[in-house]
Amino acid sequence: MMGTDLYTRCSVSSELWSRNQEKFGGQVLYALCLYIPMVLMLVAHPGGAQEKPGEGAPKLYRAFEKFPQHSEGHLYDNSNWSHDGTKIAVMVHDLEAENTSTIWVYHIATETFTQITHADTIGMMDAIPVWSPDDTQIAFASNRGGGLHIWVVDENGENLRKVTEDLELKNNGDVWTPRVDWTPDGESLVYADEVDDNWDIYQTNLTDGSVVRLTDDPAGDGSPRCSPDGKYISFKSERAGRWDLWLMDTASGEVEKFDMEISNMGWAYDWSPNSQWIVTDITPMGFGWRTRTAVVNMQTGEAFSVPAPSIEQQGYATWTPSWSSDGRSVLYSSQPLQTFDSSLKILDLQTEKITTLRDSLVQIGQLIWSPDNKQIAYFSIQSATEEGVDQDSLITLVNAQGEVNSTTSFSGKDPHWSPDGTQIAYVTTGRDGGALEFYDVKQDRITTVNTDHDGRNEAPRFSPDGELLAYVSSQGKDADLWVYDTVTKDHFQLTFSGGFKRWITWSPDGESTVFAHNPGGPGNFFDLWIVPALGGKNRRITVHERNDVRPLWREGVNGPIYYASQRQNNWELWKTDLEGNEEHVLRSSAITWPVLIQDSSNIYYMAGEGWWDTDLYLTNTDTDTEKQLTDGNVRDAKSSPDATKIAYSDYEDGVWDQGVLWIADVGDLFPLKPIP
Repeated sequence: MMGTDLYTRCSVSSELWSRNQEKFGGQVLYALCLYIPMVLMLVAHPGGAQEKPGEGAPKLYRAFEKFPQHSEGHLYDNSNWSHDGTKIAVMVHDLEAENTSTIWVYHIATETFTQITHADTIGMMDAIPVWSPDDTQIAFASNRGGGLHIWVVDENGENLRKVTEDLELKNNGDVWTPRVDWTPDGESLVYADEVDDNWDIYQTNLTDGSVVRLTDDPAGDGSPRCSPDGKYISFKSERAGRWDLWLMDTASGEVEKFDMEISNMGWAYDWSPNSQWIVTDITPMGFGWRTRTAVVNMQTGEAFSVPAPSIEQQGYATWTPSWSSDGRSVLYSSQPLQTFDSSLKILDLQTEKITTLRDSLVQIGQLIWSPDNKQIAYFSIQSATEEGVDQDSLITLVNAQGEVNSTTSFSGKDPHWSPDGTQIAYVTTGRDGGALEFYDVKQDRITTVNTDHDGRNEAPRFSPDGELLAYVSSQGKDADLWVYDTVTKDHFQLTFSGGFKRWITWSPDGESTVFAHNPGGPGNFFDLWIVPALGGKNRRITVHERNDVRPLWREGVNGPIYYASQRQNNWELWKTDLEGNEEHVLRSSAITWPVLIQDSSNIYYMAGEGWWDTDLYLTNTDTDTEKQLTDGNVRDAKSSPDATKIAYSDYEDGVWDQGVLWIADVGDLFPLKPIP
């Protein structure tokens, strides 16, 4: 892999838009600095002045600054370079208007930015614009007017028309799934649709409206792209058990998997003009938005890294790349890496005082109090992780009395204390992640739990007496509950239904476990199920058209189960007995789930207008009063066993509205001559 040792990272000065400054700030790896003159804003496009191949390391250029009306609360992404290199189609998100998204076009010669489509409702999205081969039209997916369709509009914004019937995707708001593309002759569009509960690739003729199903396989197919020479339609498919790139020969219709050096290819990619390469997103497994871009040789599968901006020592993520017309430069969207910086805090429920225990952490998850209320175990992400490997993370034990020095740290995630406080069960991460291990708190010793079955494990949970450990084991798309007997050292399977399983909780008497189960497949949602702790028939407790998740018992009481329930487009708090006799508790906002049930009247819960904007609240159901206890982006709140404190993480979301467009000169990263 040549990429990271070869490129120069150059960032544009803040005065680029006015063109009054003539310098770029660039930093070569190994502290080599250089400055280059700026002749034109878009020196990387064919009409601009650029260095001849081989005369220097690849450079980065900002395509254009954000326009004044978009200075705050707007994100530019899914940019697409026209085939003639004269203009750029961009998806512009208005984050302050419920992420309403429209299509705009930037004209390089005149430096004008023109709005091509206009929203018909708040929250509507026109997504992923793609130029026609002659650059006179733009195709995109949209949920405008209700339902999901493919639309085409002239490049000046005129002649907007719907070119497909309703796509049959169960979630009509999912504008990202169709991934429309033009055939090289400009007469048809290819896209993904979900028919009869299966994703496949379709082609619609723009003249007569006829539709042809190109793939018909039980595995999901999506993200189609036509090679410019017309020989192939590429697409991503699960046929080999994971999402890989496959190629369809347009002459014979035969398909085969394409092997490449990267296994974590994203959904956004683009063929080079000579059909010899693709440029693609790389999405590392784990947490945080750390997407990168790579160029892949379509004959050898060899991959080359593409430069990413680094401004004021802040690394940037890159995504949705497209090629310049000469095949020497790549245009992509970019913004500062979303590392989800967070703080570990404690809320005292009597004084309502908030104390920060740890700060400047990355993606705190699964906070768990020790049984004596003196320590908190949590996991956070380590910054450096090998690309393509499950994100490694670090479990830390910290004193909950205000002392910030941690007692110990070790690699892993999903920690859970044993009831006697002597052990922590967790799951390993990194290259060999997914194994169960125990950490002995007093002896500072780790023991690996050997399983006699295949699968990747997660979410271990001790029973109230500490003798049993329930966990989820996944194989491919299916997950089931297993139990490890810490006395006999045996594993036995509790469920056999497959699908997705989350949020295991033990009944206070230890006789059963309740969990959220989704059978998988389109149109299915999570419901609550119960299964005896030592095996037996698992039984459905809740039955709704949407999701029931995050079950919670009042500590030590075999009473009703509280849970978050999605009713229509809202999240509400409900409770149910084991026979499914449910009762509404409260509806606070778009998202609501329980944290602590002090008694039948006082309930602590998390609520907010979105997953990334939640706070802690206290409600008294007798007096119908509510009090907000925090002011921030609260995550993973957990009550102490004595119900006197709540630990939580407070997140800094990052800078969504900083998304801008960059151009990378990649001509010197790899041989550009077509391979014979």
